[in-house]
Amino acid sequence: MKTAFGCALVLVTLLGLTATGGLLAEEAEVAPSKEAAEVRTQEDKDLLSQRKVVASELERRQFRIKWWAAHLPDDMRDVYDEYGYPSSRYREEVMGRLVERWTYLGQGRRFAFKDGQLIEERQFSPGTFKGDISRAVRP
Repeated sequence: MKTAFGCALVLVTLLGLTATGGLLAEEAEVAPSKEAAEVRTQEDKDLLSQRKVVASELERRQFRIKWWAAHLPDDMRDVYDEYGYPSSRYREEVMGRLVERWTYLGQGRRFAFKDGQLIEERQFSPGTFKGDISRAVRP
């Protein structure tokens, strides 16, 4: 019984249904622009139509990464499109703001974002990076 309830809850969450009459989450909340909302809604529909059943752990991870990438803010999306998924992601809250650092070890690049906006871009020698102390984010 718990398994069936859990599956139903995950399905409802993935489909974006709300308690307000079954509207999609994008229709229920106010979007910054109508065009951006239409593009995001279309991306969500395309992503869900590609894969109805996700069977293995690898497929689940790939689906989570695609879903995450489809909802990135503009600056983060530009970096993701150019470099792909980061080697490491580090997130922390600093004075009420979310700071996220992405490291690309192979390219020797590190990007810092504050609330989705790019605030720092660094280049380093790939052999010198020691990593972040804690709170590594895994998809």
